[in-house]
Amino acid sequence: MKTGLSFVLIVAMALLFVQSAHAKEDRFPVSVDATADDMVGRRLVYKVKEELRRSASMRLVDSDEAGMRLFLVTLPRFPDDPSLSTVFSAVWTLEHDFIYPVYITSVVGYCGGNIVESQAESLVAQTDKVISDLKSVLKAVRNTTD
Repeated sequence: MKTGLSFVLIVAMALLFVQSAHAKEDRFPVSVDATADDMVGRRLVYKVKEELRRSASMRLVDSDEAGMRLFLVTLPRFPDDPSLSTVFSAVWTLEHDFIYPVYITSVVGYCGGNIVESQAESLVAQTDKVISDLKSVLKAVRNTTD
């Protein structure tokens, strides 16, 4: 139980630092670090970044800024036909200048070339859910300390 509580407190502190650093900006900062050497993977990364740019609740920032960080790695699903689909790994961490990155969650999946847009929307929606869940944790922690 102590380990779980410690994790919650670390995440809450990291989120509090990130929020206070960006208090004037309503949209939560999200950076995308990607390794995508295949055609479909590059399109997926591009679409994720475009969706973040259009988001009302998140904003795309450089990797050196604090906030949520999404790591994407893609490989061709079929090496003989790399333009058909990609296999991807997505990892979300919460980062700030003076604390270590905090692992939040991850997912592995594949995406056909014909559904890149919807897969990108799904990854951005997952990012938004991760941020919303973390904000709920922070609110709960704040309520217990009041």
